[in-house]
Amino acid sequence: MAQKRTRVAALTGARAIAGLYILALHFGAPLYAHAPGWAQTLRANGYVATSFFLMLSGFVLMQAYGQRLADGRVGQRAFFVQRLARLYPCYLLALVLMIPFALVRHWGFVTGTFGDATVRYKLATFAAQATMTHVWVPRLVTSWNVPSWCVSVELWFYLAFPTVAALLVARRGRALVAVLALAWAATLAMSIAYTVLQPDGFHAEVESVGFWLSLLKFTPYTRWPELLFGMALGALWLRVPDAHRGRRWATLLLGSGALATVGVLVCGDRIPYTLLHNGALLPLYGLIVWGLMLGVGPLHRALSVRPLTTVGDASYVLYILQVPLMQWMAVATGRRYGAGGFAFTAAALAITIAASVAIHHLFEVRAQAWLRARLERRLLRVDEPALGLVAAGPNLP
Repeated sequence: MAQKRTRVAALTGARAIAGLYILALHFGAPLYAHAPGWAQTLRANGYVATSFFLMLSGFVLMQAYGQRLADGRVGQRAFFVQRLARLYPCYLLALVLMIPFALVRHWGFVTGTFGDATVRYKLATFAAQATMTHVWVPRLVTSWNVPSWCVSVELWFYLAFPTVAALLVARRGRALVAVLALAWAATLAMSIAYTVLQPDGFHAEVESVGFWLSLLKFTPYTRWPELLFGMALGALWLRVPDAHRGRRWATLLLGSGALATVGVLVCGDRIPYTLLHNGALLPLYGLIVWGLMLGVGPLHRALSVRPLTTVGDASYVLYILQVPLMQWMAVATGRRYGAGGFAFTAAALAITIAASVAIHHLFEVRAQAWLRARLERRLLRVDEPALGLVAAGPNLP
């Protein structure tokens, strides 16, 4: 039992690091103004953490639900109800916090949220965001709360998850390795195709905007292979006997995977942005997660410290609410969004992290339970067992 708690804690700590990495990407530039070039490059490549989250989500969900979905103990509708109840409360809270920026023109302009957008555009994009359908239309993805794209990509994948999980659970080890390879190859092929063909007519960088670039970066059409990779890895973990999972190599797998990932990211300015953005690092993420799941070693203990696991438990709140929280602090202090100096940025990020932890405990858990109970009463059949909110463990995103 103690081993299981250590393993879960290490995964939670890894989620915290990934969440903080994304926060540093979006808002941490002033903190790195005088940092060495390699550190600035490392921060600027923080977008790769969303790929880690997508892969990890597929892996953990496969651990929690794969076998139960395959043998019928959990129904497809019950699974989707649980996942919707898990994601939507804080998703909606983030959207509500953005509404004043749509209503007050000056705030929308100062924060860069809406600029000179028309009322019709605001209403249409709000409806698309509220229903999570915006990710199917590349031109709508970057409206309102931009980080919502990743959550919406996941939600739509949940419709297919039970069927895919049942297929993967039935596959043998070699077939699962083939799925891992194909999923990685698919995401690489799409990135390479965009990098070579340049369909938007320019060499894409971090701040570039284009229809095909948005389709590549933010939509289910191109991001589902990362979830599939995580699912196949999770199915492989379930398939391999405990004695053959390589427990004695736990620290080596985790450490080598992490070091190789950092090494690639430090050299990221030499790698085409569109090639690195999606799932290029999936095999390294696989090593990291496999090593974490083995649950033994000094790195696991380091990732299991209470401050990291506390942030890790609130990592979804931190991800989905970081933009509205930072925008509200910019308005409250009279600063233009993204124009803070070192002291302001450090304080704002600390407040954002603390607020995310508080919202997780005071709002998120209660709102999830409230929504789940109502969805189960309305949508589940009498003979379909409901799922508890924590049935899949604390590592679910």
